[in-house]
Amino acid sequence: MDPIVLIPGTLCDDMLWQHQKSKFSEWTDVIIADISNEDSIHKMARNILDNAPERFILAGLSLGGIVAIEIMNIAPERVLKLALLNSNPSPASSSQKETWKEQEVLTLNNQFHEVIQNQFIPPMLYAEKLNEQLISDVYQMCRNIGEKGFINQLRANANRPNGREVLPGIVCPTLIVGGKQDKVCTEKIQEEMSELIPSATLIMIENCGHLSTLDQPEAVTAVMEYWIKI
Repeated sequence: MDPIVLIPGTLCDDMLWQHQKSKFSEWTDVIIADISNEDSIHKMARNILDNAPERFILAGLSLGGIVAIEIMNIAPERVLKLALLNSNPSPASSSQKETWKEQEVLTLNNQFHEVIQNQFIPPMLYAEKLNEQLISDVYQMCRNIGEKGFINQLRANANRPNGREVLPGIVCPTLIVGGKQDKVCTEKIQEEMSELIPSATLIMIENCGHLSTLDQPEAVTAVMEYWIKI
């Protein structure tokens, strides 16, 4: 089976994909990318390509999906299959840029914890799925990425390219996964993406927010595994 490269989202690391990696590692090599050290989407994509196998299956969640789309822009011939989870291919809006700049300033002024607790985490988590372990995992990922990684990702997100221009040219089998209760990358956004990619299959998961791999790990893993193996 071909190797799989998984790209986490903002302030997320290997823990985001822990359930999927545990399952997929039973039958192939799984690589989880680090996108905390570069401050642009293009640099993130280039770094992943420089360290990835020659051909691979690619999946990204949220910011990771944006980076995955840029990989498709740079080197589509290297990607055998593509999965975009809880992502938004559009350029950042003015209000998003303002919010992220405010978060950057606060973080630089030693208010990283406050930003995470009050602004970043609440829209990411689906209230019906909240439990102590999930909250603990999300906070741990935030601490692992840290202030510098967060600032890099804020800057990359604010200046992200228009991925919508790339989508119609994607010809490899593509899976789009969304959470029905995702307030960040809504069902409408997932539907629009699926309409722009000729080869796309759209799956919306019930009782699921933005961090689908943590909210509904078994469902996401099952959908991805079936899609990868067909």
